[in-house]
Amino acid sequence: MNHPHAASLSAQRMLDEIENDLPGGRHIHVVTVNGVADAVMPLQQPHPPIWVASTSPEAIEWSARHGYAILMDPHSSHAEIGHKRRLYH
Repeated sequence: MNHPHAASLSAQRMLDEIENDLPGGRHIHVVTVNGVADAVMPLQQPHPPIWVASTSPEAIEWSARHGYAILMDPHSSHAEIGHKRRLYH
């Protein structure tokens, strides 16, 4: 199954993995192109946790397989949440 946001998530991971030697703050560094700030990148490696809204069994399994944390729907019963958690692990 291809997640509808798989390309965006892959692009975010690539951006998070860009490294440079420019000075920055305690939690970020600034990526510059020709001396102009282009992006603010997190220092957490390999990247901060990426959370994906996953409610269907297929989406939960996809998220788990790709190492993404999941946001489950707030409208599920406790039993449904338990079942979905087991799918993730």
